[in-house]
Amino acid sequence: MRFSVKSSDLRNVLLSVINVVPAKTTLPILGNVLLSLKDNKLCLSATDLEVTIRTFVEVKTDKEGGVALPGKIIGDIIRQLPDVTLDITVDENYRANIKTDIGEYVISGENESEFPSVPKADIKHEIDVESDVLERIISKALFAISMDGVKSSIMGVYLQFLKNEFRAVSTDGHRLVRVINKNVKIKEDIGGYITSPKALGQFLKNRSEGGTVKLSISDNYLMFNFDNFVVYSRLIEGMYPDYEKVIPKDNKNRLMVDRNMMESSVKRILVFANKVTQQIKLKLSENSVEISSEDVDYGKEGREKITADYNGEEMTIGYNAGYLLDILGHIDTEKVVFDFGSSTSAGLAYPSEQRENEDILMLVMPIKLID
Repeated sequence: MRFSVKSSDLRNVLLSVINVVPAKTTLPILGNVLLSLKDNKLCLSATDLEVTIRTFVEVKTDKEGGVALPGKIIGDIIRQLPDVTLDITVDENYRANIKTDIGEYVISGENESEFPSVPKADIKHEIDVESDVLERIISKALFAISMDGVKSSIMGVYLQFLKNEFRAVSTDGHRLVRVINKNVKIKEDIGGYITSPKALGQFLKNRSEGGTVKLSISDNYLMFNFDNFVVYSRLIEGMYPDYEKVIPKDNKNRLMVDRNMMESSVKRILVFANKVTQQIKLKLSENSVEISSEDVDYGKEGREKITADYNGEEMTIGYNAGYLLDILGHIDTEKVVFDFGSSTSAGLAYPSEQRENEDILMLVMPIKLID
């Protein structure tokens, strides 16, 4: 195997796939990046067996082949090189010799046959989604997935494909996000699939603005084909919770408030909250909301009152400030709307104005207040 390529061209694609290489693994081969060369096109692949990413770069070659090279080592050297031409030769013992005008480097690799093969999937459905639409849907939902590892079915984003309606749902049991886009052409109800956040993150990192993403769905995989990349995501097994059942339908107490004003106030009051619970209180009354917190262990407390449009009964509700800030940070209208039922039931948050063909809803559970 022998080829020449600009270091900047190789760097761009290498750093895209190297993020999938697991930091720790019981299978040493997974610490490698697979380089496969055919028809002047170098394919780079990496996998952790749950997510696989492939991308391509044009090179000059007179000898095709393949090799699996240690991801950390080749990544470290390619990052540090200036923009020079690399002449790379791989011998029969899978040793890669990298020559440049400024130096020469040798990296020991492994037979490409030892590297896991690209997932083979029997494609059942294909859907085209605008890249910008998919990016918005994913980025709005991704933050609320569970990270505790107890229940795997909520450790991913639930992508649901209904007739002419694309949904993304995430929850960690304390908060829930549901994003609906009604401008995606889907001919029939297909169903829902729990998708790895790592795969979704790879799409977000590597996508370019504009263009179309082809989503290919099989029994076990969801594939994202976009630009010069293919991301394979092994679907997370299990039944996703019936999220519609937990969304209250009768929250009649409505608060509309300036989003930036509330976000800034919550951040300041968080300074005075208990570091473990991060509990703050919202005292809702006509034309205002008082935000307060107290940490009795350190003898500190703070409170602020901000103007707001509130239509409902007076109440005081406790929230985890971090959860509230996440919601405020993912709503992009000037004002945010909250609908409350009681001090012990789930609150709902929305943009003050929904975009055309879009419906964003966020739910957050309160913290029980202790007098």
